[in-house]
Amino acid sequence: MKKLQVILIILCVTVLSMRPFVRAASLPNYGKLLDVVYFCEGGQEGVFVYFDTIKKHSDFTLSNPDRIVVDFEDSLYGGSTKQINTSGSIIYSVKYAQFEKTTVRVVLYVTGKHEYKIEQGEGYLKIYIDKGSSSGGQNLGDNKPGDNQDERRTDERTDERDNIQSSRGNFERGSIDLPEGISIALTARGSSDEVSIALENLKDYNIFTLTKPDRIVVDIPNVKFSKDQSEVSVSGNLVKSIRYAQYQENLGRVVLDLSEKFLFKVNELEGKLILSIEKPEFKSVTYKNITYNNTGDRVFFSISGAKLTEGGEDLKRYYTARYDSTGKVYTITFPSKYAADLSSGVMKLNDHLFESVTIARNLLTGNTSLIFKAREKLTYVVMTRPQVNDTAITVLKPASKSDKLVVIDAGHGGVEPGATYGKLLEKDLNLDIALRLNELLKKRNINTYMVREDDSFVGLYERAFIANSLNAALFLSIHNNAIGDPSFDGTMTLYYVKSSEGAGFNSYNFAKNVQNSMLKVLGTKDRNVKERSDLVVLKATKMPSALAEVGFMTNAGDRQKLQTEEFRQKAAQALCDAIVKSLSEIK
Repeated sequence: MKKLQVILIILCVTVLSMRPFVRAASLPNYGKLLDVVYFCEGGQEGVFVYFDTIKKHSDFTLSNPDRIVVDFEDSLYGGSTKQINTSGSIIYSVKYAQFEKTTVRVVLYVTGKHEYKIEQGEGYLKIYIDKGSSSGGQNLGDNKPGDNQDERRTDERTDERDNIQSSRGNFERGSIDLPEGISIALTARGSSDEVSIALENLKDYNIFTLTKPDRIVVDIPNVKFSKDQSEVSVSGNLVKSIRYAQYQENLGRVVLDLSEKFLFKVNELEGKLILSIEKPEFKSVTYKNITYNNTGDRVFFSISGAKLTEGGEDLKRYYTARYDSTGKVYTITFPSKYAADLSSGVMKLNDHLFESVTIARNLLTGNTSLIFKAREKLTYVVMTRPQVNDTAITVLKPASKSDKLVVIDAGHGGVEPGATYGKLLEKDLNLDIALRLNELLKKRNINTYMVREDDSFVGLYERAFIANSLNAALFLSIHNNAIGDPSFDGTMTLYYVKSSEGAGFNSYNFAKNVQNSMLKVLGTKDRNVKERSDLVVLKATKMPSALAEVGFMTNAGDRQKLQTEEFRQKAAQALCDAIVKSLSEIK
């Protein structure tokens, strides 16, 4: 019995001694509020709320006075209630405190009712209001949750969804009357168009865009249109026709066909859906050490002095990246030391691709985030270029397989002139031939992407990564040769077959087509096709790729030809013929 009592005492002591540890292990891991920072820049007004870890948060509004309230659950703030009095035109005060035992509350006092937005990044929440926004507005092109816009963009699906056996009509002024009391009216305003769709009491609709050709699609549930699609020609600045039909049993579809790229906004007014459609502004913008260039095929941001990657083939990344649930907001986060000259702010763009880019620099965590708020899901290629002391972030819309996209790479550019002979620079010859080729291909309705359209620098691996991210069908790099022997002339084409190409048409086949076409059209000496596994744009691209060496700048005869527009146009035509032939051979 004594032995049993001793055992029981030992067990009790052991259990009691373990209880503190059991309690400690069950304590939740709370987020800690680090700072709240007010900002008013770039057409936006709001606050950044910084945490070491953001758990859950909820938001709502209150009246008398008007407030925006954000509660952070499972979070702690060790200080007393803080108030920030601002000089803003919308937010005049900000308060934050420990609201409940494990809830931190942030309150924005605002002048009236405003539509606000919330974006979350690594360690912060951005709560902001776009100046001039109204409570009824929304950004167009958004799909409802669950809609797969990527699927809609493939040719097979869009053809099915956009099938039209139409009866045509003319429409100059007034409105189009549809079944169920729905009507459409178009008004041309300056260089833009305004399309209003009267929906009566219908509030549920879905709007999305399609490309190739450019269209705006409005789906309206629970209506009955005619099964036979109708089409009306219109005289808008951008809208060239309007089509409508019953798409599914309980879904009517209206399609606006547009003549070119567009930017549009939507609003609801007195039972009408108002679509304001305008031409996008292609521009170059510089803001706080970031330059945005949207003047050609290659759209990119350049961050001067930043080092976010290192290397090429084995690329080392000094940043993390993620998309939000919509796929339209893309955030990259990195230690601030890798872009020391950046400071917090908002870069307002408002073009057909982006609403804005937010630079969020967290002094407490030592990280900086770039938040790209796009109008659709895009792909981003991040590449540091030591040659020009910057990091470029190229923005891309990948092609589908059926697009058969051709990437045209004008060799060299910017600080890399290529071969030189006196004042004659290879980079200039390459670009001239590439531009001529692009024009010829577009006349044949072939989809193209120009790596560069001016005298700008693009890194070698950057070129390859861009082509890969675009899902290109072919990659052609245009060059001109140089050698120590001035008697050496002629044309050659370089290639390298990668394992990623698989069976069937490959880089060797493409190179042969390029070489044969140049010999036929230019009448130059045959220097054959040559395998070159050491050239980055040939080994790092995943699709059939070729590098055309049109002529030798060091040879008097070739050099004289290359300096004539007639010869460069012939070179472009030869390359065009080779691409058309190659595309027909790709399965």
